[in-house]
Amino acid sequence: MKLPSTCCILALIICVSVGYAADRRMLTETTSTKYFDIHHYPDMDSQARVIGEACDGWYEEISKKLQLNSPPSARIPIYLYRNQQDFSKYTGHDKPGETLGRASTLGIIELDGSGAYKPAELVAGHEIVHVIVFRVLGTSFNKLPLWMHEGTARYLTGDWDAADRMMIADAAMKDSIIPLSDLTKEFPTGIKSGLAYAESASAVRYLVKNYGESTLPKIINETRRLRSFKRAMIKTIGVTPEQFEESWRKSETSTFLPIWIIKTASVFGAVTFLLIAIAAYIAVTRRKKRIIREYEDDEWDMAIFEDLESLFRKDEDDS
Repeated sequence: MKLPSTCCILALIICVSVGYAADRRMLTETTSTKYFDIHHYPDMDSQARVIGEACDGWYEEISKKLQLNSPPSARIPIYLYRNQQDFSKYTGHDKPGETLGRASTLGIIELDGSGAYKPAELVAGHEIVHVIVFRVLGTSFNKLPLWMHEGTARYLTGDWDAADRMMIADAAMKDSIIPLSDLTKEFPTGIKSGLAYAESASAVRYLVKNYGESTLPKIINETRRLRSFKRAMIKTIGVTPEQFEESWRKSETSTFLPIWIIKTASVFGAVTFLLIAIAAYIAVTRRKKRIIREYEDDEWDMAIFEDLESLFRKDEDDS
């Protein structure tokens, strides 16, 4: 089940605990699906049904890819807020537009249901990946690095677009790629947040491309069993996280170099075209001024000639 991604880059946070006690008393209605109980406002029945149907599809697809064969022991609760304002107010996130959903290790999902910044169905899929991965890992959830959590969620929901490629290309060419080792526990805020998510998605895509999609559930399960991501990587793909990162970074530079060149050439071409247009405008303006000046000179000469001719004619008449 694939949904289109938007061009804007947004921060979707994994919440490892309930933390802020969200006020959910206004979500008085519940729409139940095969795997979820969606709690929402009374006037959001139709929206809850649409999102619920999408969530069931996500759960089955993601479970299959992560080789999780048993259904959840109980329906997973989803708290669906009307808009970003309510989501921010009741979950404690004070940066509207940056966080659209969150999942806790307790298996609770909260969503901005408006779709104003990104389709709510896509955000739901992202958070469902987190809930399933949390379930597989159990108490070892924090052994899997954050970039692997987020990269897996974005890969399995098809959340990868041109904006991500451009960010990676710029960072690769400017040697400003954030080390994956710096993205194990938390992501930077601000502009670099988008780069962190793009890198996570890129790293997992590289992992799948080179070692197969079945590698994802193997690494997750081995991380739980061995309680070590490093040992899980060595056992599953035969390299350490550091060796994987080195090969990924080299691949990024070679893969995204053409994109960076095209982008740079496009910018250079646009600037060149602008300069040519300005030069042409100046040339045309000067030519017009010269023509006007020459016309005025011709008119002046003609007027003097006519005046002289008139004087000569008058002298002849007087004589």
